Amino acid sequence: MDDVRNGQKDSLRSVLLRRWRWFTRVLKLALVCFLIYQAPRLTRVAAVRDWPLQNIFEGIAGQISSDSAAWDWFGPVVYRDLLITTSDGEPLLAVDRLEVNRSPLSLVFQPHDVGRIRLEGARLSTAVWNGGSTIETVLEPWIKKISQSNQQGLSKSPAETPNPETLSDHTTRHITGSIEIADATIELTDLRHGDVWLLNEIAAVIPFPKYAENGEPSFLPSGTICSGSIQHAEEPQLKMSKSSSQVENRLATASIVNRANSMLARPGGWSVTVSEPETDKEKYSLVVGTTRCPAGISRIAANRFGWSHLLQGIVDIRADVVLDKALQMKWPTPPANKEAQVNIKGNMVGRDLSIVEVATDQKELVIEKLDMPFEATLLPDKYIIQRFQAETNVGYFEASGTIKATPDRRSKSDIVFPGWHVLEVFQGDDFEAHASIEVAPLLNAFP
Repeated sequence: MDDVRNGQKDSLRSVLLRRWRWFTRVLKLALVCFLIYQAPRLTRVAAVRDWPLQNIFEGIAGQISSDSAAWDWFGPVVYRDLLITTSDGEPLLAVDRLEVNRSPLSLVFQPHDVGRIRLEGARLSTAVWNGGSTIETVLEPWIKKISQSNQQGLSKSPAETPNPETLSDHTTRHITGSIEIADATIELTDLRHGDVWLLNEIAAVIPFPKYAENGEPSFLPSGTICSGSIQHAEEPQLKMSKSSSQVENRLATASIVNRANSMLARPGGWSVTVSEPETDKEKYSLVVGTTRCPAGISRIAANRFGWSHLLQGIVDIRADVVLDKALQMKWPTPPANKEAQVNIKGNMVGRDLSIVEVATDQKELVIEKLDMPFEATLLPDKYIIQRFQAETNVGYFEASGTIKATPDRRSKSDIVFPGWHVLEVFQGDDFEAHASIEVAPLLNAFP
């Protein structure tokens, strides 16, 4: 009897032990699942919260941090009060709210599809000097690192021929998605003259660039829409401190598109739209518009790129540009295809215009009013002018025909007065020009 009882006890003990083991295993699995589910709550720790940002922007000449974040395995990724500082600790870029509409779980399985990245209340303050700017100094190492990484993915010896499978794999692995910007402000400070220019109320939708068969990204992603306004200020006005605002800017994508049209109805407004014409998939359409914009902002470009002259006054521009995709890959390097072209058509209206020498800040030419419709086709080796008219207070000028593109001017975009040698480019038999000049206003145009 004792043996039977001992056997029953051992059998019961083994059953209980097996059940306990299964219970502990289920408990451990539940604990692991709970910890994984609660992992996004670790964003309260700054080191954990900022780790993805520091990895994405690894290599920048500065620091990136945030005040708070909200992660959810099945919801969007949201950061608040982002701040990028220079290596000296000076604030460069502040963002009230950043949202990635894809969940962390979907990003784990499809890391190359980031979905929509939305920036709300971004504020960028950068100084500009001859040959550089603060934003370029901070981002240049990061951009160079990304470029080297992309080139390594397509590296091959000169003797090798392109592998279609490699190029296809690279195309499928490049990052896809779009960036939305709502109510951003850019402050540009000219260190040479102390001028400050503000690009206010910037709203934009910018798709990530597509890649060509050779692995080069497109220069102008189709579907890009950007608009805002230009304002001049005597001194820096942008506050770069963290706002800690919990108010979300729910400017929808459709509203961003509509804002591009409404901004052109306001003084100082501008907009840029890039689309792919339905009739020709090998071209891109670029529409540029400005309304009573101060041309004095060209001083920033003149200082950055070392131009000898700049433009001042008020300008209205409407221009439709159709360009071949071949021109986008290595801009501004001339394409191998000699037939690649740019078609441009539009109108420019100016008031109180003046061309100023940067070195002396002296006006060299003053035009009180200008109305200039134009239409032309630009080829790598020549410019075909279908229509060019300039009606000003000093006279009228009209031209049409072919102009030869000289190699020394093909890569320059400076504002300079041409010499007599410029007549060498008018060698086409079809070139015609007509002009009428008002002598008295012409004499007053040269201060």
